[in-house]
Amino acid sequence: MSLPRERHDALFRLLISDPRHAADLLQAYLPPEVASRLDPARPPELVEGASVDGDGAATRMDALFRVWIRGGGAVYVLLEHKSYFDQKTPVQIMNYTLTLYKVSKGRDEVPHGKLPLVIPLVFYHGRGPWNVPLSIEDMIHVPPALEGIDVSFGDYKIVDLVRIDPPNHLRSVVVRAVLLALARSRADTIPEDEVEFLVAGIDDTELGRYFLTYVIRQLELPRERLMAALERLGPEARDKKAMVGTIAEQIHEEGRMEGRVEGRVEGRVEGRVEGLLEGEAKGKADSFLRLARLKFGEIPPDRVEQVRGAASGELDVWLDALFSAEDLDAVFAARSIH
Repeated sequence: MSLPRERHDALFRLLISDPRHAADLLQAYLPPEVASRLDPARPPELVEGASVDGDGAATRMDALFRVWIRGGGAVYVLLEHKSYFDQKTPVQIMNYTLTLYKVSKGRDEVPHGKLPLVIPLVFYHGRGPWNVPLSIEDMIHVPPALEGIDVSFGDYKIVDLVRIDPPNHLRSVVVRAVLLALARSRADTIPEDEVEFLVAGIDDTELGRYFLTYVIRQLELPRERLMAALERLGPEARDKKAMVGTIAEQIHEEGRMEGRVEGRVEGRVEGRVEGLLEGEAKGKADSFLRLARLKFGEIPPDRVEQVRGAASGELDVWLDALFSAEDLDAVFAARSIH
């Protein structure tokens, strides 16, 4: 099993698609005054269609839940995931909230003329501490003559997974393991106690299989370390050992096949580039397209047109990028270092 390009988003969305896991997250990370008043008899309700706005256009909202409060009433919790700094986050959160207000208009959810409460939670695991404003208010420039005016709205809570302790306080071992995997997605090393923490979250579900693939590929944990950690967990880990063995073997075989293909492609590219550097733009364009098709398959027509109209120097940059690029977009994103 290979990982998609948006591998971190996929893992987070699989996790919160299960209401039980979502309930664990909300209980742990909602503001205490809200978490303490959640109705335990009514699990969070995933709002279907929350990823589509009122005009039918897709958004990037990860999930929206309706949660019930003891004593009556409900509020919405918007869950968003970030693996990098995104300066647009406050505007995105505000846009999602306004989208909810548009589609909820006319529903009998709150007193007439009122809007439902929306609480945004952003889960982050990037390289450095979150340095993005936590509200629209913090992004607004107020002229000096108007300093002190109240512009408070559009705030959200950030959960920085990398810079908090492993989430031992969560009830679900699966949720704990997934959050730790996201937190360590760029770590150079994973200590043994955390490997045990991770393997405890393996289970035979769609999420569990994807999670295990993520651990092996993204965290680069070899089968031997995973098996040793499972051995320390005792006899109850027998089924998990079988899963690790099966998926690790599939990944190993995929890697062997990818290596053969890449080796053939790179061999052909390396053998031709020296001659291409001295050719004219048309010849370079023809050769680039042949090599790109060999590595990535059919090339979109707009990209073919872009290649045909490119200058010789630009084609040189793209040919160099073709050696190591993981996809076609990465090739065309390459720029000359000169």
